[in-house]
Amino acid sequence: MPKDPHAFLFFNPAFFPAVADIGAGAQQQIAVFLASDGETIIDPDGAGPLFEVPIVLPLPEELNFIP
Repeated sequence: MPKDPHAFLFFNPAFFPAVADIGAGAQQQIAVFLASDGETIIDPDGAGPLFEVPIVLPLPEELNFIP
């Protein structure tokens, strides 16, 4: 697993079509969020399991990141 998991945002559709579709959805989520001044957050994969939208509170307090 790569240490920076955000590279999927920039995958070339010619080489990684499935991942590029996920990246395009995430880019759309970012665009909608910024265009609405942070008022709207869409779920890029609908009911799919990849994005945790909407966020379920309370947020975890552990630091589960890759060092």
